Amino acid sequence: MISSTVEDVKIINFSKYDDQRGTLIPIESEKDTPFSIARNFFVFDAPVGTVRGFHAHREAEQIFVSLIGTCTVILRDGKSVRKITIDSPEQAIYVPSMIWNEIIYQSENCLFFALTSMNYDINEYISDWEEFLNLKERKKIQ
Repeated sequence: MISSTVEDVKIINFSKYDDQRGTLIPIESEKDTPFSIARNFFVFDAPVGTVRGFHAHREAEQIFVSLIGTCTVILRDGKSVRKITIDSPEQAIYVPSMIWNEIIYQSENCLFFALTSMNYDINEYISDWEEFLNLKERKKIQ
């Protein structure tokens, strides 16, 4: 288990290719991402102001993209907080393991997309803030 900080969160700028047929943004595993992609998911139809997330991952890394609309991602490491707004499919947020995240949907018809380094496993999630803080503290002491 890595003891990441919000400073380890990175903005990723994907390559974009425009022509008369439209815009293409390719995302290749381990080329455009710092990990091998195991799972993708997207969220849509979230009413404006909805907040999702409220968890961290023990080992999984993630990349967050707003394909349509605007989201603000609040990231916490137990000591510091970082807020990043994403509103373009060519810019993404890399979130390492052991970073608490909350996603605020700020526009109608927002389409939020995530790429993850691990398949879904409920035991991988830390959904209790106090447990998260205890795990972060324990890692710091080791």
